[in-house]
Amino acid sequence: MKGLVFPAFGLGVQLGFPLPPLEGRGVAACLPTLDASLVTFDPNAVATGPEELVWSTRFDGHAYSMQRLRDGSHRFVYGDGAVFHLSSDGSDLRCAVADVDEPGWQRLFLDTILWSCSLLRGFELLHASAVAWPHGAVAFASTTGGGKTSLAAELLRRGAELLCDDVLALTRVDGRLGGHAGPPVMNLPLQGPREIGRELA
Repeated sequence: MKGLVFPAFGLGVQLGFPLPPLEGRGVAACLPTLDASLVTFDPNAVATGPEELVWSTRFDGHAYSMQRLRDGSHRFVYGDGAVFHLSSDGSDLRCAVADVDEPGWQRLFLDTILWSCSLLRGFELLHASAVAWPHGAVAFASTTGGGKTSLAAELLRRGAELLCDDVLALTRVDGRLGGHAGPPVMNLPLQGPREIGRELA
């Protein structure tokens, strides 16, 4: 299935599998493209060591690592349940997940995996949230915990449109700075109000 194309951090993501948060959200493709497909999950897929560990952290209690492999490709490992492999040219993303219906990997894919692919394709990334108004857009940068998402959520309640939460991809064309929308997901507290969306994970 190669149907849905959506913009994410400056990439036109060609989605080869259904993803509930994006139902009915197909838009015109933008360049460069990224083909994302589901492949069979193999728990031994991380047995070979990376050439370089780029980054490691924890998300929702699961270990996460970004690794550069010897052939120039990258692997993203999320706990014991998901492995993503980005080709060396950054155009093909293979997603291997143990439970396709588990929403945690979907949230990670729409957030960290896709902005990582954007970064590896040469986009500059700003730690910022951004919203659009009828006369333009505004981005607000801050460190983790600085209130970017809370401010974006409040502006959405007042009629703004979400461009991105947490990471904004930037490009410069003809001397002008351009920002690129992220997928329509936000990381909000579980106890927060729900009037601006539905819970994914």
